[in-house]
Amino acid sequence: MGTKSWTIPAPTYRPLDASWDNDDDAPGPRCGHSLTTVAATKSHGPRLVLFGGATAIEGGASSAVPGIRLAGVTNSVHSYDVETRKWTSRRAPLAEGCTCCSCGWHHGCFPGPAGHSTDDLYVLDLTNDKFKWHRVVVQGPGPGPRYGHAMDLVAQRYLVTVSGNDGKRVLSDAWALDTAQKPYRWQKLNPEGNRPSARMYAAASARSDGMLLLCGGRDSSGMPQSDAYGLLNAYKRPVGVDSGSWCVSITKIPTFCGLHWCTIACNWRCS
Repeated sequence: MGTKSWTIPAPTYRPLDASWDNDDDAPGPRCGHSLTTVAATKSHGPRLVLFGGATAIEGGASSAVPGIRLAGVTNSVHSYDVETRKWTSRRAPLAEGCTCCSCGWHHGCFPGPAGHSTDDLYVLDLTNDKFKWHRVVVQGPGPGPRYGHAMDLVAQRYLVTVSGNDGKRVLSDAWALDTAQKPYRWQKLNPEGNRPSARMYAAASARSDGMLLLCGGRDSSGMPQSDAYGLLNAYKRPVGVDSGSWCVSITKIPTFCGLHWCTIACNWRCS
């Protein structure tokens, strides 16, 4: 199967002013964190939930190469109200001794050497506006401990993780977990097409039509990547071998630095 490409106009960005009641409510500068959209509810408007990250890089900016060491790793949770543009800090009790996880369905891992990473999986329960972590039991083999991976929930059902670093090498694999099927199991994907090169610290976000977008990151030499890919149709048949296909976007996008994150706040389509 040949590789499909689209040319998509690059979006424009503008800074937004945000507010908070006290210093603890403001997330402050950080990298390696996760940022997830939460739809509006009866009691709240749309929100962004920020989890974790690191507040410093050991050795300063010159250390921003593969295998960088991060300092000030945190498990704090912050909520951003999109309508009021206000940050608040949220206390989230840690279930079963979790010390570092992420919001939504996500690996719980420290962004650092693989010796400090885990392959645990946690979910952040937002029921009744009471944030609480729960550990998810997964059977069988999976992606394994890693950091710098990209992950998102596709079609409101499939948790997909791509690439990262296992402490020995930069990876280019893709895995999926069906959150509607118990017992939970990871399945390795083998999509057709021109798959992304091995990378870490890329950004991934799912569209409403089931495409997983992957953008940027750093390769094994530390070179920032400015390419973008979309994973198509991996979820229209049983998840597993030969699931889906990769397509390439040839839109002109910025040359990204490592340790960025993105989330889709609105839907856009390519044709």
